[in-house]
Amino acid sequence: GQKHSSINFRTIMDERKILLVNLAKGEIAEANARFLGMILMAKLQAAAMERAALPVEQRHTFYLYVDEFQALATQNFNILLSEARKFGLALILANQFVRQVKDEQIADAIFGNVGTIVTFRVGHQDAEILARHLAPYQDQLDLMNLPNWHACVKATVGGQPVQPFTLR
Repeated sequence: GQKHSSINFRTIMDERKILLVNLAKGEIAEANARFLGMILMAKLQAAAMERAALPVEQRHTFYLYVDEFQALATQNFNILLSEARKFGLALILANQFVRQVKDEQIADAIFGNVGTIVTFRVGHQDAEILARHLAPYQDQLDLMNLPNWHACVKATVGGQPVQPFTLR
C-alpha cells in the first residue's frame, strides 16, 4: 500500500542481509503469488546488475533460494541464469518435476548454466531428462530407484565439474 518500497534489494545483497518472502499460493492465491514473485525477481535482477559498478572483490555472494521456481520462470529468468554469477548472485532453484518448466528455452538455460544438480528419486519422464546430464555415471533406472533419503549429485567444485555421486 506504499507509494515507494521501503525494501532496498541492493542493500540487502551488499550487506549480506536476509529477506524471507512467503508467496504461498494458499495464502494469497496463485495469480497473486506469481505476480508478486515476478516483480520480486525483476527487482532482484536489477539490484544484482547494479552491482557491476562494484569492484569484483567487494561483491559478496548473495544466495537467492527459490522454491517452486517454475511458477516464476519467465524469459527474464534466462538472463538472470546466465548473468547472475558475474554480479555475485548465486541461485538455488528447487521444484518437484523437471517437466513443470514448460518453456524449453528456460529448461535449456537452467541446465546450461547450473553448476550443481541434486536429484532425489524421480519418475520416468524426469529420469529421462536428468540422466542425460548425469551420464555415464547414472542412468534412468538409477534415478528412478534411488532409496528414500538418497540423492544423486552432479557438482562443480572450484569451477571444475566433478564426477557425479550419490549421497545419503
